[in-house]
Amino acid sequence: MSITKITQKGQITLPKDVRNKLHILPGDYLIIKVEKDKIILKPRGDIKKLRGTVKVKSRQNFKKLVQKANYQRAKDVDGEKG
Repeated sequence: MSITKITQKGQITLPKDVRNKLHILPGDYLIIKVEKDKIILKPRGDIKKLRGTVKVKSRQNFKKLVQKANYQRAKDVDGEKG
């Protein structure tokens, strides 16, 4: 377990061992969820890191795939289905 301090701006520093274990890099996003008296931070991941692993006809098609994936991820975080 690690302890971190909240700054006056409401920021925290994730300890290096946590960042390393979860492969969190500068600029990555975290999903923040509150459950009763807990704050849950979860790496969002970045679909753009998958660039080149999916064959698409054009750059525009890739952008549409990213938008669709981000929309679905947001719905999943909110607890919606489908």
